[in-house]
Amino acid sequence: MMKRSFLYPIMLIILSAFPLVLNAQKSKPALDHSVYDGWKNAGNVSVYNDGEWGQFYISPQEGDGTIEFYNLRTGRQISIERGQQARFSKDATRAIFKIIPKFQETRQAKIEKKKSKDMPKDTLGILNLITGEVTKFPLLKNFKSGTLTGDYIAFQKDTTSNLYILNIKTMALDSLKSVSEYAFSRENDILTYTTKPDPKKDSITIPGIYLLNPATGVTTTLLQGSKDAVFGDTYFTEDGSKMAFYANTDTTKEAKKFTNIYLYDGTDTRILVPRDAEWIPEGWMVSDNGSISFSKEGDYITYGTCPIPREKDTTLVEFEQPKLDIWSWNDEYIQPIQLKNLNRDKRRTYLAKINIDGTNPVQLADMTLESISIGDKNKEQYVITYTNKPYRMSQQWDMNPKNDVYKVSLVDGSKELIAKGVPCNMMMSSPDGKYYTFYDAEARIWYLYTLATGEVKDLTSELGVIFYNEDHDTPSLPRPYSNAVWSENSDFFIIRDRFDYWQFDPTGAKAPFLLTEGKGRATNTTYTFASPYNDPKSFLSRSFEINADKPIYFRTFDRTTKETGFAMKDITKRRATLQQLVKGPYTYDAMGICTTGKKPIYIYSRGCFEDGKNIWMTSDNFKTEVQVTDVNPQQRDYNWGTVELVSWNTEDGIKAEGLLFKPENFDPAKKYPLMIYFYEKYSDDLYASRSPAPSRSTVNIPYFVSNEYIVFIPDIYYTDGHPGQSAMRSIMPACDMLCEYPWIDGDNMAIQGQSWGGYQVAYMITQTNRFKAAGSGAPVSNMTSAYGGIRWESGMARTFQYEQQQSRIGKDLWEGFDLYIENSPLFFVPNVTTPVLIMHNDEDGAVPWWQGIEFFNALRRCGKEAWLLQYNGEAHNLSERRNARDLSIRLEQFFDHYLKGKPAPIWMSKGVPATLKGIDLGYGYEQ
Repeated sequence: MMKRSFLYPIMLIILSAFPLVLNAQKSKPALDHSVYDGWKNAGNVSVYNDGEWGQFYISPQEGDGTIEFYNLRTGRQISIERGQQARFSKDATRAIFKIIPKFQETRQAKIEKKKSKDMPKDTLGILNLITGEVTKFPLLKNFKSGTLTGDYIAFQKDTTSNLYILNIKTMALDSLKSVSEYAFSRENDILTYTTKPDPKKDSITIPGIYLLNPATGVTTTLLQGSKDAVFGDTYFTEDGSKMAFYANTDTTKEAKKFTNIYLYDGTDTRILVPRDAEWIPEGWMVSDNGSISFSKEGDYITYGTCPIPREKDTTLVEFEQPKLDIWSWNDEYIQPIQLKNLNRDKRRTYLAKINIDGTNPVQLADMTLESISIGDKNKEQYVITYTNKPYRMSQQWDMNPKNDVYKVSLVDGSKELIAKGVPCNMMMSSPDGKYYTFYDAEARIWYLYTLATGEVKDLTSELGVIFYNEDHDTPSLPRPYSNAVWSENSDFFIIRDRFDYWQFDPTGAKAPFLLTEGKGRATNTTYTFASPYNDPKSFLSRSFEINADKPIYFRTFDRTTKETGFAMKDITKRRATLQQLVKGPYTYDAMGICTTGKKPIYIYSRGCFEDGKNIWMTSDNFKTEVQVTDVNPQQRDYNWGTVELVSWNTEDGIKAEGLLFKPENFDPAKKYPLMIYFYEKYSDDLYASRSPAPSRSTVNIPYFVSNEYIVFIPDIYYTDGHPGQSAMRSIMPACDMLCEYPWIDGDNMAIQGQSWGGYQVAYMITQTNRFKAAGSGAPVSNMTSAYGGIRWESGMARTFQYEQQQSRIGKDLWEGFDLYIENSPLFFVPNVTTPVLIMHNDEDGAVPWWQGIEFFNALRRCGKEAWLLQYNGEAHNLSERRNARDLSIRLEQFFDHYLKGKPAPIWMSKGVPATLKGIDLGYGYEQ
């Protein structure tokens, strides 16, 4: 007889448990509305100064998040609960951050309706990255450091006007009394501060602006005045050796309306621009609403001036004065735009320039040419700029670029019109100011303008590829893929076509060549810049300039497979070739890099629908990838899902793509209801991670998939003039294709969309009865009335949207009247047989709220099943979490009723009368 092994009992237990394991896998629970707060996001990856320490944030949808400090060399990780706004010291031995109060503490304080002064306060945190010790300072009001944080920071507490100066190495703490404003120089630990003492509390401190060197304790008085003196913002040169600031110590009634600009040159303080300077245009003044900027070498400043504001007549009785807005047919901007931009326009300033020795003062910008920019490395006597001012009225319906181009003297401010009404935009100066790149939207060509000669050179028409957006599908002119990007020393610039980057020599000595070696076009892959550096002086982190002393990194996107990755080209080496570092069925993003060792170490985010998004790292050039975080392990406990790319032919013969989501427990023997959501094109997001979350407007895909819906997101392909039929001709063949699968329940299909998608849903249910239910969020129902409406979030009239942009009519209302009727769901409401749930909120700033009302009232008048959800005080998409939770519940109840045969909730069967508003939400069911 064979002897039993000692493993036999163990194997017996394992085998007997195996069916239980299988059963457990099959019976994972579906997501419900209680899970949202448990889902977190990992992101905002950065590495300081290419060194060992990186940071990233883990944030919940609601609740307390953390800052994670991660050592890329050792793998050491330090978590700071509720940390925000982190920065590293220059030597990366300390981290400074704010710790916000616990979410529940703040929530309880709001419930108790505590006053602002009694609310929970922030805390300042200093982390010693060597020892892991955290030092805290409670009751934080604010804190500041230089851009390159040295040994010192400064902060204020909520309970006092004292300014505390902290040595983050020794933790030595000093304080200054009655400080109203303060700032550090960019690279040095030099602190400027302004005092404004309350005479009742501080009779010693003198109002003024001071300079402190915390290391030596030496304080320099820059300017003092009386208690009514006005001291404004301060501005340093890059090296901290000079400083300029606004101030006025003359407190007489007339003089106090104005300000002077003072300069501290490291030795003395003097007025550089007096308030009554003779070179300031008559009726104008120096404005402290503008910022002061030093040139790179610190030899001149630019500042802002403006017309002296017209004062209100205080002798008039206010309640006897009329209140109205006057709209004029020939205004540059209509009243809603003017009112939206009122505060900005009141604070508008116009650029002026002066050498720091007081010579060559010049007013550059004016009411005709409002905006002029000078690069801080520019040593030329002229700049090129452009304005759309003569065309602003027409550009409220004709969005194609049209500008007048000027050559402006930096010596005397004279302006020469060199081109009028040209379709150019995206003008970019070389850092040294010698060259300008710009794009001609009509010719669809990139050009180079040489300041010294006035030559305009065609850059791209002979290169054999297209540099404008080939996927552009609205009536407007197509835009280029990106702006030109210059090198720091102005010796080359880069422009992207659909796939690749091209490098150009502004002198023409070298022919243009493919920086990415044509590999993008050859492999149907798009290359875009990825900046892994966090050093303020490195690639693309300052003024969008390329540091030629460092490799260039790219994010890659395979347009066929939708896979992403990273690539690198070391432009510091003469014969460097483009290297694909990593590529896979994920979304790679947010890279940081450590370059202090022999091999670079990368930290980045990686995610997909099935796995979620996490932080990863590699120390062997992506041969192995190490997962750093597992922020949502609970995802594995729920019935999740899968996603795949599907294709079909539209009625116009276009090969279309879309995303098809199936539940994790998918059973091909079952039939599933189909939920179709769409908005323009989403197929490129095949590998995007998605989280369960309260719905701000659209169905949450993980939620519906988990609850055993098949979810489909089709791409829409448009024909100008027929956006409604374009949706039909894209989606209906997709429905036919999907219904060929035996597991799709073709009798239980629903469609849902928001905004532009909401409009198309509204249109489609007037054209077909194939859908069992529909959700239409913020729909335009009547293009003839919406055409003249206002986008209240910007103040713009909506005409541009129909004539040239997303609504894609391509004609004005009168020329294309038949098209506006054809594409308006309102006029075909009698055809509707599909029950529809509309959401349109009463502070929608994108689509006029009354469009949803028009649609609902028409449906109601025609006896159609319809509900309108109007969230009070909410905009185009919901911002308040409580409302998003509510919408999520109602979307589920609505679609479950029609597609799964579940009972209708009371809010659907009986409604919720105004008398029960806030008392009964109507979620329940009739007994």
